Amino acid sequence: CLRTDCGSSAVSLRFIAPLDERMRASLVSTGADTDLTNILLSKVPTISRASAQDFVTAFLAAVKALHQSKDLVSAVASAGRGPINMMVQAALLTRDSGVG
Repeated sequence: CLRTDCGSSAVSLRFIAPLDERMRASLVSTGADTDLTNILLSKVPTISRASAQDFVTAFLAAVKALHQSKDLVSAVASAGRGPINMMVQAALLTRDSGVG
């Protein structure tokens, strides 16, 4: 999703460990979304804080839906509105098609 929304250079392997830590924390507590937003802003400083927060909200909704075996697109759609949310939904719809 991030690659589709922010460009291919937005994903770096050196951020995987701290990202994984915060993702695991976000599944059991609140407040991890701020950490994830800050990680995203440090990697893609050209986006606004509001856009980063919208992306993190949509992304976490998809991750939680995945762990609960629910429909990812529906979960993201109910998590918020706006262009970032729509782009995440589009990325999820095309994730298995090889598009992007």
